[in-house]
Amino acid sequence: MSSEFNILGTSHHLQFGLINEKMAVRLLKKNDVIDTHVFSGTIKERPEELLGWFTKLLPLPKELVMDIQNAAIQVKSILKQDNLKVITIDRKYLHEIISPNLISIQIPDGLPTLPSFLIYFFGLNDLITIVNGHVIEFLEAKEFPKELASHYFDSLFQDFKEIKLSPGIKLSEVLDDDEIYPFKDPKYSRIWLWTGKKVTTRTKFIVSKMAESERNEHGWPYHLTFVGPDNEPPEFKDFLRRMGEKEGKDISST
Repeated sequence: MSSEFNILGTSHHLQFGLINEKMAVRLLKKNDVIDTHVFSGTIKERPEELLGWFTKLLPLPKELVMDIQNAAIQVKSILKQDNLKVITIDRKYLHEIISPNLISIQIPDGLPTLPSFLIYFFGLNDLITIVNGHVIEFLEAKEFPKELASHYFDSLFQDFKEIKLSPGIKLSEVLDDDEIYPFKDPKYSRIWLWTGKKVTTRTKFIVSKMAESERNEHGWPYHLTFVGPDNEPPEFKDFLRRMGEKEGKDISST
């Protein structure tokens, strides 16, 4: 399952993930699981399926539900009406296209931003949202380069696969050459971005922006550091060693 994402105006959270290879979501309050839902509709039906499910469980104001529904429609309408491939807007003017009820203030820069739940909802609507410094960019998934779309949606919905290594097996022998894999390391306050040899510079740039956006959204005090098959510093090797000890096996890269 993913990290927890607060639902606007409530003390509840959502987690996205996979159950038996089907996309699922669960509702939590603090550490208690209230309910779990496995999506049954088509991809296009998922946004309304999600809203319908949790609004039955939570007493959300109708106005707020309508604002959530209309937000994605509004962004798509602007893209289509003005024949744009991307909307780039300064965050301080975000209220001009998104209801103020859906906007939160991001710490530490104090600028308006979109809560992670709404970014996830946009993702269900095939809208990609990139928070890049003081601006936010919106574009439809079809306009996003295919080699980058998988990185975006994998990170968005936390469709991560468990990696099991046998003693003496290197990361480069089990990870794909054309992928980027994130590892969060509290000891060194790092998000290690293990990068395959075939990953392009453009892909690295955009994935780093996505990781930076995710870090800022959650207030994580972590630095982003790219590593790879030919670039694994001692701190990253120490991270692998500690993970191996935690799992009871050796996952060192050398």
